[in-house]
Amino acid sequence: MPLLALVTFFVTQLIVAILCTSFYIITTDDSDITGSMAMALIISSIINIVLMTWPLKMFLPKNDVKPAYIDIRYGIMAVCAALAGLFATDVAVTLCELSNEYEELMTTLSHTASGVIAIALIGPIAEEVVFRGAIMGYMLRKGIAPWIAIATSAIAFGIIHMNPIQIPFAIIAGIIFGVLYYKTGNILLSTFVHIVNNTIATYCANMETSSQESVITQPVIIAAVVAAFASATFLTIFWKKLSNPEYVPTIGEKEIIASTKNNK
Repeated sequence: MPLLALVTFFVTQLIVAILCTSFYIITTDDSDITGSMAMALIISSIINIVLMTWPLKMFLPKNDVKPAYIDIRYGIMAVCAALAGLFATDVAVTLCELSNEYEELMTTLSHTASGVIAIALIGPIAEEVVFRGAIMGYMLRKGIAPWIAIATSAIAFGIIHMNPIQIPFAIIAGIIFGVLYYKTGNILLSTFVHIVNNTIATYCANMETSSQESVITQPVIIAAVVAAFASATFLTIFWKKLSNPEYVPTIGEKEIIASTKNNK
């Protein structure tokens, strides 16, 4: 099922991108397809959310989108630690000077309203629904060890970024989101952090492009190193202090689990 969710996510994005781009080329004479790609990301994200909820039924809104009581101290600690870790990751990605068509497309999209909506809002929501709510949530409800569920969803999250150099950094981000999801039992906190991270990344991309100068200076690099250590420390505290929520299989999942055990 996790593989099915990953394939569904990728195929949906590919098909919608082809259709939107084809329609854009046919109906306009503009060779710039940035607008069509932004709409393709928005449409495919919405479709993926629907598919994961129904008919795949891997994402359970009643379980994964609910207010969860978390001590405000640990909630703030988790958000700050996650953003610090993501900041360090984003700086590392920038230092690698990733120059490829995918990165150029993302930078171009950040200059349009529809692109910002796709990258900073709809995209993060869809990715949390698919990779945390559907893939990771399904594995946890089947009783799979949390670290395996977190690692699997993080690796899948890294793969869909389609950039070999960026994959390790995306996996780290996926682990951070996975820890937030697992310890809270829903996607609200991880989605919030994901949206904030992408919004900041979009803003920085606009700044760097407009000034034609790198925003990564020596003080920023030092801050990123400190942030990485702080993130690891506070996420560890967050992991140890919060009790683990219960992940209960649905009726259909209980039947799958039972049949699996009977076949062994």
